[in-house]
Amino acid sequence: MTILKRHISLVRCRAWPSEVIGDYVPLKPRGVKRRGEWIGLCPFYKEQTPSFTVTNVKGFYHCFSCGSHGNIFEFLVQHQGVTFQEAVLIVAKKYGIKLPSGKTNTTKKNIKDRKRRAKKIAKRKARKEIADRESLFGGDEE
Repeated sequence: MTILKRHISLVRCRAWPSEVIGDYVPLKPRGVKRRGEWIGLCPFYKEQTPSFTVTNVKGFYHCFSCGSHGNIFEFLVQHQGVTFQEAVLIVAKKYGIKLPSGKTNTTKKNIKDRKRRAKKIAKRKARKEIADRESLFGGDEE
């Protein structure tokens, strides 16, 4: 199953990295609240002092000790051992986002039809704009 980029972006925008990663790693708030920074122990190796940070505003995690870095999907891939598509589905399910299942209906013919319709709409808009300009500035001159 392939997931379209726009659906991945939708899931990424709606998800809070601290909530998703916080399900697997105990996190504590850190710093300025409006930046949404969280800190905890790195789940990828044993450490004594917290060096694993999650930033909601920027949408990623980073460990200053081992150097692991990524977004919520990459965290699930690395921590849970799932595929990228499964990680997207896990996060979508957590936030109640419904993604289309199965294959998309996009074929070469559909793409050509969409392009043709878009060109027609653009031509109509251009003609309307020209007509509006002529009615404002033209027609009264003799």
